[in-house]
Amino acid sequence: MEDLFDLATPQSDAVVGARLDLFAAALDSPQVLGCFTDEELVGLDEPGGEPLAPSPWYSSLTEAEQVTALTAALRGLSARGIYRAAPLDVETGAFEFEADPQVLALLTMRRHTATFVVAERRTADLLDWAVLYGQRDGLWLTEVVTHVGQHHFTLARESDTVEALTTWCGALPDVPAPALDVVLTRDQVAAEHPALEEVGLSTAALTVTRLDVGDTVSDTWSGVFTGPHGAYLSTPVGDDVGYRGADRQAVVAHWRQTVGAL
Repeated sequence: MEDLFDLATPQSDAVVGARLDLFAAALDSPQVLGCFTDEELVGLDEPGGEPLAPSPWYSSLTEAEQVTALTAALRGLSARGIYRAAPLDVETGAFEFEADPQVLALLTMRRHTATFVVAERRTADLLDWAVLYGQRDGLWLTEVVTHVGQHHFTLARESDTVEALTTWCGALPDVPAPALDVVLTRDQVAAEHPALEEVGLSTAALTVTRLDVGDTVSDTWSGVFTGPHGAYLSTPVGDDVGYRGADRQAVVAHWRQTVGAL
């Protein structure tokens, strides 16, 4: 897939132009950049490499099943005009790969960033994710991954991203903040301290991690719990963990702090 990666580098004029156009448009309004499946992203990105975001369906397959799924995905991308593999040499089987510049711009936004936020949301027995990639001008690329392996992409300003995350995590309007405000040791949390009983009734539980990559990698974590009776936030307090009730505006403020200061 070398030629595909050559096209996807920031030095490609077509890809740079597509990326800049998307940035300019996203400053005016959120840009919905389409939906791809696990196997389509693997085919476009790096077969055999470590996925940038969770791939729940594709990773559940055997190696042979993955090969079949990847072949079908590339055929589907070709039919949609997103991807093309042109044979160069029949004897060696060499191919030249091409893809739509806007799609390659999307891939470079995922690869070339120094700030990631990963939110894992558990509801009942289902698991899904929101993966955010920091961009220029305070923009964020958000990749929402469903439990069946569909990846929905949106490029938007911080304010629009925060509102979308608040809705996605399940924080409801017009519900007062629960009265809980405690600090527990990690052992108390692991032992399911009675103070957390009301938190355990939440219908959605999120674990949020932000990674900032520079000379060193720094990470911060938090938790968001939501349900019909209100929301709760968990944050580190020294070596311990604080839990406090939150209304929707407090959840908005939490997300703003999580994705702020790019």
